[in-house]
Amino acid sequence: MSTYLLAFVISDFKTISQETDRFRIFAAEHKVAHTEYALEFLGKSLRTLETLFGHQYQLPKVDLIAIPDFAMGAMENWGLITFREQYLIYEESVTTARTKQNIADLITHELTHMWFGNEVTPDWWTYLWLSEGFARYFEYYVTSQLEPSWNLWEQFIVNNVHSALSQDCFAHNRMMSYYATDPAILNDLFDYVVYAKSASVIRMIQNVIGFDTFRQALNDYLRSRSYLTTKPEYLYTSIEKFRTVDLPASVEAIFESWANAPGYPVVTVTVDRTKRTLTASQKRFWMPNEVDTAPENKLFYIPLNYASSVSSSSTFEDTAPTFWLTPTEPTTTISIESGIEWLVVNKQQTGYYRVNYDEESWHKLISVLNSDRFDELVPVINRAQLVDDVANLARAGEVGYDVALSLMQYLERETEFVPWGTAYTALLHLDQMFSSNKEYIRFESFGRSITSHVFNNTMGAEGTHLNRLHRDNSVYLACYFGVPACLKMATDTVQAALREDTLTMPKELQSAVFCALHKHELPVEGDYGIELLSKFWQATDQYQQLIDMFIGGLGCSRNRAMTEFYLQMIELDTPALPITKSMKYGILTSLIKGSPTARISALRYISSRFDVVSDMLDRKLEPVFDAVGASINSPTEYDMIKFRYIGDQNHFYLHSDGLVIEESSVKVTRPDDSNLPVANLIHMEQFEQIYFGFGERLQTGEVYKIQISFLNSIGTELKGLYRSSYVIGNTTR
Repeated sequence: MSTYLLAFVISDFKTISQETDRFRIFAAEHKVAHTEYALEFLGKSLRTLETLFGHQYQLPKVDLIAIPDFAMGAMENWGLITFREQYLIYEESVTTARTKQNIADLITHELTHMWFGNEVTPDWWTYLWLSEGFARYFEYYVTSQLEPSWNLWEQFIVNNVHSALSQDCFAHNRMMSYYATDPAILNDLFDYVVYAKSASVIRMIQNVIGFDTFRQALNDYLRSRSYLTTKPEYLYTSIEKFRTVDLPASVEAIFESWANAPGYPVVTVTVDRTKRTLTASQKRFWMPNEVDTAPENKLFYIPLNYASSVSSSSTFEDTAPTFWLTPTEPTTTISIESGIEWLVVNKQQTGYYRVNYDEESWHKLISVLNSDRFDELVPVINRAQLVDDVANLARAGEVGYDVALSLMQYLERETEFVPWGTAYTALLHLDQMFSSNKEYIRFESFGRSITSHVFNNTMGAEGTHLNRLHRDNSVYLACYFGVPACLKMATDTVQAALREDTLTMPKELQSAVFCALHKHELPVEGDYGIELLSKFWQATDQYQQLIDMFIGGLGCSRNRAMTEFYLQMIELDTPALPITKSMKYGILTSLIKGSPTARISALRYISSRFDVVSDMLDRKLEPVFDAVGASINSPTEYDMIKFRYIGDQNHFYLHSDGLVIEESSVKVTRPDDSNLPVANLIHMEQFEQIYFGFGERLQTGEVYKIQISFLNSIGTELKGLYRSSYVIGNTTR
């Protein structure tokens, strides 16, 4: 047993189970009654996994414990699984649909670890995906069986495939099997690569070999490595042992092309309807930027299939591959049926790649999506795939925005949750990019036109689990773009909140209401925003979550006077109006990430009051600068973020997140290029800072240079010291 799986808990928590019960959940006494749903689901999930994996859970009991202040979502300690409290507590009419879903899938995720991770443990952190990838895969697969109305297997596409694709498209992404020994680096391995990407690749392989073979192979793999460590080759051996389908190479070669290479491919499809051929080719997909050069063009074993307008190939249900692209044959041409008008490659998006089409094929797909039978002809997952692919291909410059926006026009009739889950991300990115443009009003009108129907549909439908999830995104977009019916809903909600003694506001509508309140002039008498905030403040403990949502909506504002009012509040901290540090961060980051008006107001404020802001936040400005780096989109805004170092001091700080510095290499030079000895160098890991102290004061306005060598890879995220440009040989990248 790995030592990291051992846990002890000393508490006065209670359980609604009996002492001798196999399943128990412990929680604080005043909340233990609300563990009923989690307890019931725990039993069903564990029994399903035992059947699926072919042998029983290893211990005589499994306890789950709800810890109020727990850093992670949960931890798979063997027999005593620790959870953040909110992921075990379910109150009818209080808990959101998303949190209820998190309770179920997180329980399944941690239970899957009893086999993948606990009983069969990766040989080293290099193979963390063998634990986390399977746990993520089965948390969706099993939970979808137990809660079928949630359509969780469809949600897998948005939450994992699309999420991973959006992050895995940069020049310096890492591979799934990544070797490291430094604890700081190992801690960073717990990201989308081992969770979302690995689960997506596992799902792709499962569809290649078939689910029955997949299940047999996993049962064999778990039996053969029971209470042992494991490496990927043991998994490949078990799959090879049971596979019945023909493959272009060994299971190991196919799987390793994905596990040992960063990123993923885009498959370009060209259809010649005269010759009745389809030509497909692959290249690595990446999102260009002003700093990085294109990454190495890694090639993959890519399973391909298609469905089309003709009856002989119209089914989307058979997801087995019908042809392949390989590293040695990255382009191939196949014959297709006569009379094909349109076709979709990558049925049910089982493959972990993007698909680009020739222009004629894109326009034929746009036509079918804008037809009356779009929902019959193209299944919901592939509609989401088309939205996600075209939006990101346009962002990368691979297709024109005329194609992307023409395809997304079909959303004006779309009502399903999964395509809108994808569209939500795509539309907000486009909004951010267009928001400073003089033609923004035209894009806003476009957003209003396509969100009106989905708003009416989701608000008019019964409050099912899926519909409540849907409202989170679709209602927000409708209010954001100013759909009249949504603004009326927001107005009625605000008026009711002001009128009632007890503030009630459906959680799924809160972000939409607060965005509408700040962005649009609602027909409510008085200064309703301030009045509502004051009402929250009278009972901060009770309404803290509403205060946070209110602050989160500030960025929607285009009213300069309003944004400056809230910026002035940051410096207040009186008993009558206490502003916590968390709220100060929230106000600044919400405004920076928001509209151009809000962002420019915030940047002006920070620039003019930099010392005050820095002291007020204890010089911990990383969240603020992260927001700036992620949000600025015009030269005017860029020019506003040039802050000066003010005040002679004998020290300075650099923000560093996980960077392993070779201390003997540190060299600081004065303005005259003479060496400035470093008296003290202190790693302040808890604050993600490095302190540099000197025997003399640094002079205001002068330029000092620092040279550092480091032992690990520098990151590309806008956090700490991050990669912007660097020199290899005579080449600057």
